[in-house]
Parts: sequence; C-alpha cells; structure tokens
Amino acid sequence: MKAMSEASDLKTWGSVFDSYKKYKQCDDGATAEGYSASVAYLLADKWQDIGQLLSLSGKSNGFRQFVLKHVDETMSKDQSITISKNIKYHCPIAAKVLCADIRHRFAEFQ
Repeated sequence: MKAMSEASDLKTWGSVFDSYKKYKQCDDGATAEGYSASVAYLLADKWQDIGQLLSLSGKSNGFRQFVLKHVDETMSKDQSITISKNIKYHCPIAAKVLCADIRHRFAEFQ
C-alpha cells in the first residue's frame, strides 16, 4: 500500500500535507505509526520549518488535528525532549497557539 510505504519517510510539512490529502482515510495501524514517525522527526529535527506547518494547518483544520493526533507516545525519548524544548524555548510568536496545542498533546501521554 502506497500510504504505508511513504508515511514514515515524509521529510517536509508539505509532503505530510500532500500525503494527508491523498491517504487520510488510511490513517491506522502501521500507516498511522509511520505518520507519527514523520511528525516526530519534523518537530524534533526540522523545527525551523514550523512556519510551514502553521501555514498548512491554517488551510485545513483537519490537517492540524491530524498532526496533533500524531504527536504521540511512539516518538523516542530524545525526540520528546527536543520537541518539549522547541515548544518551550523556540516557538515563534505566530505559532504560540499551535505550540500550546502540542504541549497539551504531550500532557495526554506523559
């Protein structure tokens, strides 16, 4: 299945958004774990691209909820620590609400 093969290898928010539009109905099981891996990678290692996430989530509230759903316990401890630091110390003013939403997701599984 194409959705499963690409879900864990998405390296930009644009590619996550495109995959979401094509395959959101496939968001379960191994595909969902793949999306979670991509979201964790982007939030931990590509934080400088948070503006792209903010822009895309403004176009689709469903996409915002999709991303937040994939902020979950499948991420590594190192990713969790890095993302927590990013939302605490490096959140752009324009993304304060998004950062708060991510922080709330962390509270649900930590």
